[in-house]
Amino acid sequence: MLALPLFIWNFGLFVTGVGAFKVSYELDDRFIDYRKDAKWLVMFYAPWCHHCHKTEPVWEQVAQTFNQQESTLGLRVGKIDATKSTKSAAEFHVKGFPTIKYIQGDQIYSYEGERTREDIEEFAHKAIGPAVRRISALQDLRAAEAKNNVFFIIIEGEKSSGDQRKEYQEVAEELLTSLYFYETDTRLATGNIPLQGWTTIAVYKDGKYFIYDGKKSVKEWVKQERLPGFVKITGGNFYQLVEMKKMVAIAVVDLAPYRNTMNEESKRFFDVLKTISISDREQYYDNFGFGYVDGNEIVNHVFSEWISVPSVVVYDPVKEVYYVSSETPSTVTTQSLRDFLDGILAGSVRGSGGKGWFRKAYRFVYGIAAYFHKMFSTQPILSSILFGLPLGILTIIIVMMYTNDCTEAKEDPDDDDSDHEKED
Repeated sequence: MLALPLFIWNFGLFVTGVGAFKVSYELDDRFIDYRKDAKWLVMFYAPWCHHCHKTEPVWEQVAQTFNQQESTLGLRVGKIDATKSTKSAAEFHVKGFPTIKYIQGDQIYSYEGERTREDIEEFAHKAIGPAVRRISALQDLRAAEAKNNVFFIIIEGEKSSGDQRKEYQEVAEELLTSLYFYETDTRLATGNIPLQGWTTIAVYKDGKYFIYDGKKSVKEWVKQERLPGFVKITGGNFYQLVEMKKMVAIAVVDLAPYRNTMNEESKRFFDVLKTISISDREQYYDNFGFGYVDGNEIVNHVFSEWISVPSVVVYDPVKEVYYVSSETPSTVTTQSLRDFLDGILAGSVRGSGGKGWFRKAYRFVYGIAAYFHKMFSTQPILSSILFGLPLGILTIIIVMMYTNDCTEAKEDPDDDDSDHEKED
């Protein structure tokens, strides 16, 4: 009779244990000394951090992937409580939570992408290196094309000079964790990649190869071509777009959670702007980058304004000016958006924002208001306690002070009368 209850109890313990099972290494300040022994992917966290708790299950999945492959990749996955291991937090310049870093001795790379399992694992694979990977077979080239939205490749002939190769190697090492850089020879590239002279540098994006023309340095060209022609904009890559020193045309859409789909109104803006980014690349390449953003949080923060969803906006990072299209889902067409972009270039479309002192003060006030709004919307109970408790105490003190003043005012006439009676 006891067998069934005992089995159920043991099974419950097993399920609970599986849910709580941790495969990442729990590290402390001793990590500073033995970090040179292996390649490490480390998350610095704080126990009270909401984002850290959300990232925890993802981190354990990443740890399960790499710690099982430790013998082949040599990568270990760990985490450090930065509130306890303060020396480690200072050593690795941790300023926020969670902070994810690839650490191998003195070689350190910080992760700035989305906190998803796929993106973090991709970051780790890039960080392991090498900076430039060799492609020796056609199937490897096809695999790279299938795997990556964007990658760079250098093709060298027998009489290639070393100058461009040196520049290519330097930028590959600088952007090691952001992009894949490959190399191959003319034999494999012939018929598959357009060739130009003895040394060809190309970028693969949007299903095509585009050749480096030598008008800019290799580094400048790579940074301009590092993102797809129509990219999903996140907090991590927005400033990569800004570094291109172009205006950024953005479709502000509403993606359904977990399904990555959008309603018809959002899809209309998305499709029209994407069509322009691909079909009119030659016309707008020098002046615009293109992308889309899920929701309006990022653009609201950058513009310090409330932007409606869906819509199309353009941001000029040099002038810090933004333009909002007046088109609606029912009126927007490829031609109407072309007219909007052409009008911005011609100066006939009026923008908002700028670099004046009034605008800076407005952004400061907006930033404070947005911070408190986000704080109360995400953590209403905690925020109410943090702000309500001090205000409540202050209110009680003021009421008590006022009550005492009133009491003293009422008692003074009585005291005077009693003193007068004694004199009589």
